[in-house]
Amino acid sequence: MEILEKLGIDWRILIAQIVNFGVLLFVLHRFLYKPVLAILQKRADTIEKSLGDARALEERLKASELAGKELIKNAKREAAGLLEDAHKLAEQKRASALKKAKEEVERFVVDAREKIAIEKEQSLREAREYFADLVLQASKAVLEESVQEPSPATVKKVIGKFTQV
Repeated sequence: MEILEKLGIDWRILIAQIVNFGVLLFVLHRFLYKPVLAILQKRADTIEKSLGDARALEERLKASELAGKELIKNAKREAAGLLEDAHKLAEQKRASALKKAKEEVERFVVDAREKIAIEKEQSLREAREYFADLVLQASKAVLEESVQEPSPATVKKVIGKFTQV
């Protein structure tokens, strides 16, 4: 202790300062250091939780993007299928309409041929009747003239009737 006195240090003041320093450390540790550490730890936990949430959100976002891309791919594939079905249906409709048109044309041709045959038959019948009538008239005229002596005027008359036809 003599050394302390030689240095000019009062040992009672030194002990009081050590006690004061201990009390100060105790108070700081109790009321400042622990709450500050608790706040820092709480903040670190919050930051860690936020980072974890951000990672989870990022993963969900990636999963959503993949799902969206898959949905788009499926929608494109489905649209292509629908388009192909529509083309097939249109081709079937076109083929059906073409077949129906061909059938109508064939029916029209058959009907026209039947009408032509009927008209031809009717024309032949009319021509036969007309020529039969002419032959009958000519025969009648010839027979009338043969019963009588034909005069040159009568012969010209009969020939004229034939030439009119």
